[in-house]
Amino acid sequence: MGAVAKHMQHPYDNLDLRFGELKLIMSRFAAGTLECLEKFDGTNMHWYIAEDGEPRFARNFTDIRENGVTIKEMKRRLKSHPAKEQFIRGMDAIYSTREKLNWTLRRDGTYWVNCEIIDTKSPQCIKYDKDCIVWHKLVTPNEKKNGTIDVIGSQMTAFVEMLANCMRHGDFDGWSVYGPMYLFMGDKHTDINVQRGFTELNSILDKFDFDLTNTFEDLVIKRTKEQGLKAGLPEDQLDRLCQLVLSKKPAPRIQTMRNLSSSPELITSMALHKNRVHWKNRCLAPIISMWQHFSAQVLEGVSSNLVEEPEKATNRLSRLIEWNVSEAQERVISHPEIWSDCTTNLMRFESLGVEPPIIEGGVFVWKGNTYKMTGAFPSLNRVCGSVRYPLGIDFPEGEEECKLD
Repeated sequence: MGAVAKHMQHPYDNLDLRFGELKLIMSRFAAGTLECLEKFDGTNMHWYIAEDGEPRFARNFTDIRENGVTIKEMKRRLKSHPAKEQFIRGMDAIYSTREKLNWTLRRDGTYWVNCEIIDTKSPQCIKYDKDCIVWHKLVTPNEKKNGTIDVIGSQMTAFVEMLANCMRHGDFDGWSVYGPMYLFMGDKHTDINVQRGFTELNSILDKFDFDLTNTFEDLVIKRTKEQGLKAGLPEDQLDRLCQLVLSKKPAPRIQTMRNLSSSPELITSMALHKNRVHWKNRCLAPIISMWQHFSAQVLEGVSSNLVEEPEKATNRLSRLIEWNVSEAQERVISHPEIWSDCTTNLMRFESLGVEPPIIEGGVFVWKGNTYKMTGAFPSLNRVCGSVRYPLGIDFPEGEEECKLD
């Protein structure tokens, strides 16, 4: 989603999650029994209807704190944005709903609609079959206005009624309005590629001498202590190093840890504030890799609710990959970094062993926390954006234009 919605967690981002919980999540996905909503490859926008009957929009928390900006101001601001066409057409569609919407909530920026703009004329990576606005949920800013909270209760009832009003009218200058859409993934628990994920998970547990009650934080702690010993840190200081890496109080100063070690560089690579996320991801690399492969297999063959011809959509993505590789290769001398990024991400995508996915992923709730499953999409998305964003070159849509020599 991005923007106001911020980054949505993968399960491995929650260090309190136990290996047993991850195994249960995987089991339910493999059996096709975990309730999951579709995650769309669009552009995110937040909006509400103000006192003057006009929508106010927000793309960041400065906008939220200022109770949003008008459509005219947002269009001006997005003038140089690479996805400006999507945003502008989507905002026009939102604007056209205002009279049919019957907005019954407060009009002071207390409640915001979190939505996704799906534009077929200027698609992101996946080209959907319908121009639409997908309403995700109703949110309200937290006390500091640096995050949002999901709204429930009577306000949520009003949200559903307003959504129903828009869906009932059907067409707004060629655009449709939809609510959250469920994914139906089917039973894959006997699929050998899906089962490989459970084998990998068991191997990780064996390697680190863990069981299903251990958490992902335990893995970070174990690997941090191993690295701390390599850095020559005294054993009685290893717990303190872990507190620093995990940003837990009371944590020592990093300089204290450096002074106590024989390799300050190793301490810096783990515990310097800007390096901590990278180090934690290094610790979790086996889990991250396993989850990416498992989710890619679970999502293979799953079609978006907004794609009517899956085979046609898959073929388009295959051509899009070929086109990006060709365009990047032509610029290997002038823009070597583009060629490098393209081929690196292509190898990551191909290593997953699946067809180009025609779905960004799924969103699910586990014990009150919201997570995403995106499988092969992130690496595919990076390949398909290789030349578009750094060079401003758009993929020529259409069978005849897309054929490569």
